[in-house]
Amino acid sequence: DVNEDGQLSFDEFSDLVKAFGNEVANKK
Repeated sequence: DVNEDGQLSFDEFSDLVKAFGNEVANKK
């Protein structure tokens, strides 16, 4: 989710990192 200023908040960014980490773990 992106705020109106087009920047990711820290919480949004950490959610993305978690989701990405899960994707990588699932592919191994």
